[in-house]
Amino acid sequence: MNKEKRGRSVWKKILTLTVALSMALGMAPAAYAQEGSQPQKTYVALGDSISTGYGLTEGVGFTGQVAEDNDLSLVSLASDGETSETLLTKLKDPASAAAVMKADVITITVGGNDFMNALYSFLQTEYNEAHSDAQMTAEQIKTQLLAGNLQMVSFAAGVLPGFASSAEVRAAAAGFTANLSQILAGIRAVNPDVSLIVATQYNPYTYLAAQLADNPFFADSAAAINEVFESGVTLLNGVIRKAAEGTEAYVADAYTAFRSAAEEGVNPCNASFAMMQLNLDFHPNADGHRIITELVNEILADIPVDIPCD
Repeated sequence: MNKEKRGRSVWKKILTLTVALSMALGMAPAAYAQEGSQPQKTYVALGDSISTGYGLTEGVGFTGQVAEDNDLSLVSLASDGETSETLLTKLKDPASAAAVMKADVITITVGGNDFMNALYSFLQTEYNEAHSDAQMTAEQIKTQLLAGNLQMVSFAAGVLPGFASSAEVRAAAAGFTANLSQILAGIRAVNPDVSLIVATQYNPYTYLAAQLADNPFFADSAAAINEVFESGVTLLNGVIRKAAEGTEAYVADAYTAFRSAAEEGVNPCNASFAMMQLNLDFHPNADGHRIITELVNEILADIPVDIPCD
């Protein structure tokens, strides 16, 4: 038995044992209609702040829209800041394992925070090397960038070309590759018939870079940020597509859909520029969530969603 098969076997045993424990303790979630009626189909949402609908009012996020459009009972296990590593750990939790085993539909959005954490770590190293008298943490740099601090944005834009070959991005890519393969293989092992959908990562700055292309003050910075994100999401999406193919998971191509929207003049993300204020918030806005909803709905319309027999 090779390492991959041993890993899947161990993953399956862990999930089976934890589910048995959770059910014994009355923890296993179940979505059933009234007695005598057909069990309700269950949709489990896994992943990061894209799946939680960060910054949006309730019901606007894509997971709620997908559940409503397809008459599914939503069980959201998504968490802001989720990485592939924390998601892999979460799936070993008894209640989470039970939900996965009972799910009819599962969507996953993950990878963005793996990339962003590596980016902030890289910027911290570069900044502190250049400013020995004013050290900053990765969290402080993140806060300043998202607030549109022009000095920090300018500094970041100047060093970003080195990120693509950095130790930080190599480590993040290796970890994401290993974790996502285990996540998808583990889900498929314990729930072979689930409709499993993984979203690709989008570039949140495509629209912003086009918007600022002729701006004499911000064009270069916006272009540099856009370029490094384009490179990063291309790397992540190669991993996502390969892992999905190996586990017969469907791919919701958010990358292409967001890019097409930006080219048509629709900004699917919060990142924007107005009144000389730069907003680098990378989360999808209501339009972005509508796009993801449409992608998932199209996939579900083409595949059967069968309720597994007990």
